[in-house]
Amino acid sequence: MLAQEQINQITSFCGSKGVKYYDVQMELVDHIANMIEQKQILEVDLSFSNALGIVGNEFTDAEFTAIVKSERRKLTHKMSRMIENEFFSFFTPPRLSLTVASFIYCLLFPYLVNWIGIWIPLISYASIIVFISWYQKPPSEEARLIKDNVLVPMLSFKIKTRYEYIVRIIELSLALYFILYRTSASSSTGLAWRITNQMILSMQGLLMFAMFFFILSCSVNYSKRNFYKKIMENYPKAFAQ
Repeated sequence: MLAQEQINQITSFCGSKGVKYYDVQMELVDHIANMIEQKQILEVDLSFSNALGIVGNEFTDAEFTAIVKSERRKLTHKMSRMIENEFFSFFTPPRLSLTVASFIYCLLFPYLVNWIGIWIPLISYASIIVFISWYQKPPSEEARLIKDNVLVPMLSFKIKTRYEYIVRIIELSLALYFILYRTSASSSTGLAWRITNQMILSMQGLLMFAMFFFILSCSVNYSKRNFYKKIMENYPKAFAQ
């Protein structure tokens, strides 16, 4: 069994090889410590320093870099799976009824605007969005990383999944389309928020599209916050409460 001072030397060795993330360091330290212990069992007179040198020479700088990249890929994949599970939960019971009701309201929205005006349907649509956000019940605990802390886990860094890129692109596209749509609607009809029969289908598609990607965006944010909470529990030294 290695002493804490020896463990610290292994940690410093990993840091000198460019492995700066706390969680990745811990995995490597455990692996290297086991290798050192095995060598000392086979060679009783082998000192710790010599054993560390021998084991360290078995890894090249490129291999250390490859380990860090591999861990980042694993985390990205894990985050993507969490987002997928959260997103698909909206299309399975008990959340399915909420999702169906939201899309039905999107279909009714243009007719409600023509019937009672824009404000009540718009407020109702916003209320649905707020309710969906509340229904997820995201983790309330928050903390910040200690500034300049050397014990920074890779998990805490912003990991961009493919879903986040999709959401950002769609959000921008929807904003631009909505502005152009509103401008063309006003100029063509001359009436404030009067939706013609030719425009109803387009409005329904826009609202359903926006709702779909709002659910995806919520799933991304919720999954990341939940993931972040787990990081806090596993690596409390890296956070300021």
